[in-house]
This record gives sequence, structure tokens and C-alpha cells, in this order.
Amino acid sequence: MRKFQLIMACLTLLLMFSTMVCGMWIHSEGSNVTDPQSSIRFHMTIGIMTAVSYFATFISIILNKEKPRKKRIHGSVEEA
Repeated sequence: MRKFQLIMACLTLLLMFSTMVCGMWIHSEGSNVTDPQSSIRFHMTIGIMTAVSYFATFISIILNKEKPRKKRIHGSVEEA
């Protein structure tokens, strides 16, 4: 499960970076964009995928959070 979380975290970071680059490109091109509606739709799609990936990663980490271990000291059990 740890590998899945790492892969999802890397995917989320990659999507965030792609969304930022796409947004900056649209902003820098201004009125020179060939098809502005298509560019904005693509940017929104990447943004939505980023949000879904982020929440999937976050929920995965919360659900699989490691529980505190109990250690044994001379026959008794204590919280670590």
C-alpha cells in the first residue's frame, strides 16, 4: 500500500506542475491562442484530474495511517 501512496503522490505532483505550466502558457499567449476554448477546457481537465488524484492520495494516507505500537516491558503492555 505504501508503494501505491508514493505513486499517487508523484502523480499528483506531476499533475499540479502540468496544471501550472498549462495555465501560465495560456496566460502568456493571451489572444494569440489558436483555440482558447479548447485550451481552457484542457486546463480544466488537468485541474480536475489533479483534485481527484490529490483527494485519492489524501484519503489513502488517512485510512492507512499506522496505529501506535504497543511495547512489552517485563510482561506488561504499554503504549509507545
